[in-house]
Amino acid sequence: LRRLTYPDSARLGGWALAILGLIVLAVLLISRVWSAPFIDFGQRVIAGSDLAQAAFGDGGQFWSYEAGRLLQFGFMLLGSGLVLLLALSPFGQRTLIGAVDASAEEKRLADQDYTWSVGLRVWHGAALLLLVLDLWLIGFVFNPRVNPSLLEFRPPAVEWLTRRQLDQQPWRFTTFQLPDEQKTYNANLGMWDWNQDVRGYDSIIPKQYAEYMSQLQTQGDLLYNRIAPIYAPNVAALDDPLFDLLGVRYVVTTQEITNPGYWLAYDGEVKIYENVDAVPRALFVPQAAVADEGNLWDVIRSQDLRQTVVLDEASAPDLPDAVFGEKRDVRVSSYGLNGAEVEVDVDAPGWLVLNDAHFTGWRAYIRPLAAVDEGAGINESELPIYRANGNFRAVYVAEPGWYAVRFHYTPMSFKLGLYASFLAAIFLLLLVGWWAWGRYYRETEGEGAHVRRVAKNSLVPMSMSIVNKFIDYAFALLYLRILNPAGVGAYTFAVQFYTLFEIIVRFGLGTLLTRELARKKDADNANQFLGNVIVLRTILWAMALPVMAFVTWLYWQSGSIDNATVLAIGIFALALFFSNLSDAFSSTFNAYEQMEYPATVASFMAVARVALGALVLVIGWGFVGLALVSLVMNIVQSIWLYALLRKHLLSPHIRTDWKLQRWMLGESYPLMLNNLLATAFWRIDVLILTAVVGVYGVGLYSAAYKYIDGLNVIPSYFTLAIFPVMSRFASDSPNTLLRTYKLALRLLTIIAIPIAVAVFFLAGPLILILGGTDYIPGSVILLRILVLSIPIGFINSVTHYVLIAVGQQRFLTRAFIFGVIFNTVGNLIFIPRYGAPAAAVITIMSEFALLFPFYYAVRKHVAKLPWFDLLWRQALAGALMAATFVLVGPFSLILATLLAGGVYLLGLVITGAHKAGDMEAVWAALPLGRLRGVIGGGTAG
Repeated sequence: LRRLTYPDSARLGGWALAILGLIVLAVLLISRVWSAPFIDFGQRVIAGSDLAQAAFGDGGQFWSYEAGRLLQFGFMLLGSGLVLLLALSPFGQRTLIGAVDASAEEKRLADQDYTWSVGLRVWHGAALLLLVLDLWLIGFVFNPRVNPSLLEFRPPAVEWLTRRQLDQQPWRFTTFQLPDEQKTYNANLGMWDWNQDVRGYDSIIPKQYAEYMSQLQTQGDLLYNRIAPIYAPNVAALDDPLFDLLGVRYVVTTQEITNPGYWLAYDGEVKIYENVDAVPRALFVPQAAVADEGNLWDVIRSQDLRQTVVLDEASAPDLPDAVFGEKRDVRVSSYGLNGAEVEVDVDAPGWLVLNDAHFTGWRAYIRPLAAVDEGAGINESELPIYRANGNFRAVYVAEPGWYAVRFHYTPMSFKLGLYASFLAAIFLLLLVGWWAWGRYYRETEGEGAHVRRVAKNSLVPMSMSIVNKFIDYAFALLYLRILNPAGVGAYTFAVQFYTLFEIIVRFGLGTLLTRELARKKDADNANQFLGNVIVLRTILWAMALPVMAFVTWLYWQSGSIDNATVLAIGIFALALFFSNLSDAFSSTFNAYEQMEYPATVASFMAVARVALGALVLVIGWGFVGLALVSLVMNIVQSIWLYALLRKHLLSPHIRTDWKLQRWMLGESYPLMLNNLLATAFWRIDVLILTAVVGVYGVGLYSAAYKYIDGLNVIPSYFTLAIFPVMSRFASDSPNTLLRTYKLALRLLTIIAIPIAVAVFFLAGPLILILGGTDYIPGSVILLRILVLSIPIGFINSVTHYVLIAVGQQRFLTRAFIFGVIFNTVGNLIFIPRYGAPAAAVITIMSEFALLFPFYYAVRKHVAKLPWFDLLWRQALAGALMAATFVLVGPFSLILATLLAGGVYLLGLVITGAHKAGDMEAVWAALPLGRLRGVIGGGTAG
């Protein structure tokens, strides 16, 4: 076969399959005429297999069953061979649909002269039909067809059991039956009505639980993957303390139960006995005992399980002294598939026992529920879980009081598998995007080129940044669960410490570099500015190192941080050097309006960073390993960007010009200061919230703020893309700068207003998806308040860069100082009184505190803007969108969302927002521009 060409080997394979299929069909035809040898063969198979004897009566029945399978097999072999032969024939190569001719450019690039045919060929269709037929024949007989109305029937006994859920804490049931009796209430059926069964059928049964149930009776049904009911006459199992510990309150049977502690609660088509000695699902006991595997069950049976919990010797802590209080109120407040919450109100420390199975992956958290002063914080802390009474869970509550203890199942295996799948999908998406960009995107000149370039430079980095946000979010879900709270706190401190010095060392030189290169795009000017930026940042980095070391030493000397945190900060300090290089190279790409290169590199680095980060966390390197990953990724990113810069733009050369550097420091100092002030502007509320309401309130606030951070990607990258254009227009064409600014305001508010409206009304589902029920309703309220800042924030974002373009950096510094003071004072006054909602309201007011001085500066240094004309159309469309949510949302939120989006677009069309100002140029530059004639009554230009 190795000496054959591809067509010859494929043709040989086709003939072999077809002939083999014909042989199988011929054998079946012979069996119809001469059946005795085949029946004898079937009889020999049955004689040699116990399982076959249970399924078939004789050899004839066996052969008649297998003949159908062989018939299908023979036809599939024959069909596969014919499809292979068809693929090599001229008829099979004919195109059914989608035939296109390659362009001359595609032919030239491929160095080919033939016509490309892209679409569905005849042999493709035949192969597809064969595969569908094969799957259909295999799977069709395994799809049961049952009248669904049968599911609506509820036996009276089941209805009676289901009603018991309304007035009692969670309970379980089982059945008591004769070994050969018809099953009274088949295992797993109780799930349909949320009735919890101690049995199981075709389930994954942990060995721990099988051993526990084996103490009640021999589990002979494990051969059939079942936890058995209690089989008569084993009435002793019904009185076993282990049976009571399971919380079996009801026993369904057709037999008589005369054991003490059981009374007939229902007598109908079956009997249902209530076990009055059943242990509650959750209980609080004052003392604990320890037992090893050898005497575990004897110790459990010897204890009063309502007063004592028996812990495994291998995992038991040092047992505290027992304190017998008088108050032990315990109630299961919520119960779900992956979690439960128990309220305890006790006047002495003790053990909370939840009679659910212990397993790796369960975690427990406790928070106080006692009344607190208005605005005071509530903290949730983790408790260790111990295996209790051979199978269940127990946690120790160290202080008396009123608490909520939350149990949550979060296995690491599932998280790692989901995380790896997520990273693989993101990586494939990036590869496809990289390939598509290189194949289809081409720079163009002429009318609309500027608009298309701005669209490219904003949409591509924006999309990449959104991808990065998803990646960072997924990674946060992982490392928060692997690192303990102390580790997360240490890592957060190291990152914040690094971020502070990064702002200082970069010194705003990246923005200055972009501005100056955008004004004069030639290699000599680029090398001059880029080289001096690198020299300046290296000097600043070297000067910052002893300062970082001294401050770190102060923290270490005071005992605030440990040696691991010091090591992580040292690694981050080294990574800062390479981060400076990467930022300088990215700023050069931004100046040349080729943002797609640094954006794509950043996305690939984000995938690699979190993949390696997950690896170092799993192998136990902790947050120091995460710092090492950041160092490696910064090195790789700087080398990659340098290679792209040499290939696509210029060959960087270091040039030192001290006079230019002094000028650059003077120009960029306000930018650096503005960046520091902006950081304080957005983060001061978190610092105050932590001191006043505690980490629990900050957690609710942070969950809501994650959506705000994600949405702020839009104005950030839009303004970054349009900044080089505005910088050039500021010096060459002030009128064009004004037109560009007005167009940017229209576009950003057209985007911001529907986002704000949608997030406001969808805040509940959004928070539920992000954090689950633990963040409802606190984070929902906060998100609804915070999202109202989005439209003003979008306006401030683009106005900020317009003022930089016209050289008003120092004014921006004064404006940010005013904003930080306003934010700080407002939070200090209102957070202690109203808590986290006050911080959200102050965020909105702080945006206005920036808008007013920005408005004054734009009016003075750019032009007087017609604000009403710029905003009324999208504001009216947003009001109509909100009205749609109000009217339709109470009936169907999904329908309201779909209708609200259409109403908003219709509102824009009716008010003429799509034709206002320079919006015509935007429509012409977009693929939808060809539809403009339909919408606006004109032709697409």
